[in-house]
Amino acid sequence: MVLLEFFEDICCILSHQNNQISLCEYLSSESNCRCLARLMRYALMFCGV
Repeated sequence: MVLLEFFEDICCILSHQNNQISLCEYLSSESNCRCLARLMRYALMFCGV
């Protein structure tokens, strides 16, 4: 379950960087709001907040 969540996180990030990744694009469109929330969480983490 943790591995699947990690995979989803990676695909979420990749799909926002490169829209040509079809599987990642599928995953992010399945849960677009959650995807955005995860990206915001990573942004805050990397900014040290």
